[in-house]
Amino acid sequence: MKTKFYLLFLLSFLFGGMQPGLLQAQTITVTDPSAGVYWQRGKTKTIIWTKEEFTNKVRIELWPEGGDTLDPVYGLIINKVGGLSYAWPIPAGLATGSYVIKVYAWGQTPEWSVVGVSAPFTVADINVLAPVTNAHWKNGTRHKVKWEQSFSGQVDIDLYSSDNSIHYSVANGVTGDSYTWLIPNASTLPSGSYNLKIWRSPAHDVVDVSTFYIGAAGDPYITTLTPAGGETWQRGTNKVITWEDNLNSNVKIQLCNAAGTVLSTIKISASDNSYNWPIPSNLATGTYKLKLSNVNNDALYDYSGLFTVCASIPGGTVTINKPVAGVNWNRGALHTITWTKGGGLTDNVKIDLINADGDTLNLKPSTAASSLDWYIPYTKPAGTYTIKVSSVQDDHIFDTNYFHITLSAGGKIQLLKPVAGVDWNRGATHTIKWKKTSCTDNVKIDLINADGDTLNLKPSTAASSLDWYIPYSQLPGTYTIKVSSVQDDHIFDTNYFHITLSAGSFIAVTAPNGGEIWGVNQTHVIKWTKNFTENVKIELYNESGTLDKELKKSVSGNSCSWYIREDQSVGNYKIKISSVLDSTLADVSDATFAIAQFKYQVYPNPGGPVLNVKLDNYGIGIYTVELYNRFGTMVKKATIDTESQSECTLTTSDLPGDIYLMVVTSGETRLTKKVLLRN
Repeated sequence: MKTKFYLLFLLSFLFGGMQPGLLQAQTITVTDPSAGVYWQRGKTKTIIWTKEEFTNKVRIELWPEGGDTLDPVYGLIINKVGGLSYAWPIPAGLATGSYVIKVYAWGQTPEWSVVGVSAPFTVADINVLAPVTNAHWKNGTRHKVKWEQSFSGQVDIDLYSSDNSIHYSVANGVTGDSYTWLIPNASTLPSGSYNLKIWRSPAHDVVDVSTFYIGAAGDPYITTLTPAGGETWQRGTNKVITWEDNLNSNVKIQLCNAAGTVLSTIKISASDNSYNWPIPSNLATGTYKLKLSNVNNDALYDYSGLFTVCASIPGGTVTINKPVAGVNWNRGALHTITWTKGGGLTDNVKIDLINADGDTLNLKPSTAASSLDWYIPYTKPAGTYTIKVSSVQDDHIFDTNYFHITLSAGGKIQLLKPVAGVDWNRGATHTIKWKKTSCTDNVKIDLINADGDTLNLKPSTAASSLDWYIPYSQLPGTYTIKVSSVQDDHIFDTNYFHITLSAGSFIAVTAPNGGEIWGVNQTHVIKWTKNFTENVKIELYNESGTLDKELKKSVSGNSCSWYIREDQSVGNYKIKISSVLDSTLADVSDATFAIAQFKYQVYPNPGGPVLNVKLDNYGIGIYTVELYNRFGTMVKKATIDTESQSECTLTTSDLPGDIYLMVVTSGETRLTKKVLLRN
């Protein structure tokens, strides 16, 4: 009894465990890292997951968010681990950015089919650049705290004594990559070793630390105060550069680009912690920074914040009043360009004409006025142009408007015929009509097909209509008539219409084409040839020429299948096939074909030495009668010509008793019956 119970339990376990529903229930859910969390590289963080319906170990991978493969260097975190968590030492060399953790179940079929994916999280880092380790900064002096961070947003700066007995908040919610810090006196921060911490605000989940000294004696330093960053200084004016230092020598001031590359020397030797800099009038506008260094030790230096040099008064504006955007200005006439200056701008302006290809023609190199009369010569090509008015000192201060240079003085054309969407048949004359308003130009008439190809129907006419004969050779389809000024193609009107007659000249029915016998409850193939591309319509006519029914409203190609339903009347018929675009382009079967209700009798059945086959309701034709054994071998064959006979006899006395298959065929007609012989 115990043995039977054990076997039943084992079978139940084996087969029950194979049910698809149990496999579907296996899941992994990664709970940590959670959505939006920041993990710092070089630190150890715990990956946590839950799993349902399996006990296998897991494989853990790191994927870039939205990536189609795991990280090429650090993607495999661990190949096989048990439990529900793993302490991951985040590699210091891992690129910062957004990632997801994928936890795969081992031993699933298909392989790795059970996986849990964490919410996206960010691998980030921050590095303190100043103070450097073991630097000495003096109480009561200004120094720049500097750092680099991989994330956007603010940082908090905190100071701790080496024994953590002192905590001093340097700054909170700081943006950028530096902060100028006035170190408090010794009563607030006694001499000693300190740890400066800079971390992501406000979560404090990404941090870096620098250990340095604060005391009465300090290392040599230079701290730039102005420009602090973000200022806009106008060239041709004087600006004061200021700094603090504890040097016994002067400083050198150099101009650098935004990347810190030295471009020129502003002052070889400056003292007294300030210098009044006359910004050269020819200095290129752009973004710069200053480098201040010890004249005796170029390795001791500090950079200012980024600032902008502009050519004009900051906030100056130019606004074009004319031409209004999109207006038409005809050539051969005088037009006035006008503009206003705002924001205290006093600069002269220049006026440029720019064509559609970006080529620029200067119309006025410098003017203090607020308008310019411009004569557009007859030789100026028509098209779309742009007027640009800009400060002669600062090309960043400008305004533009686009407009059209037209060949005529304007006006309007309205196309009256063809009416939009109308059908016009080929082989006939149709009248194109239009109306001009305030336009004295001659017009041209173009025919445009669906691909954009253009055929000119009339190069120039002063009339208001055109009789157009559409030739039989014109392809059918959707076209557009365009009536436009011969002087100015911007003055036009269009309407689309359809040319509807067929593009071909020939169609021929090839099946059924006379003499065929097609049975009901069977599928037959109607065939034809043609030299046009449009679809065809297929109709069934009786022998008296009356339409019986429409078989297909629209069909492509050169053949289609037709299933003859049981309710179709038997008799003689013809097929008519015609173009769906041109009903005169058609063909009909050369002669009638028969639709028959095919029936035949085999008797006696069960049979013996002979079998009789009799055809009922068959049209005139030759029918083949074949008898096959159960192995598919034909064992008897006869023919019936229904013009003179309706039945035949097969001698079967030489065949063993068995089940056979009787097959009667004629053309596409094939009927079968089972026959039992009892010989």
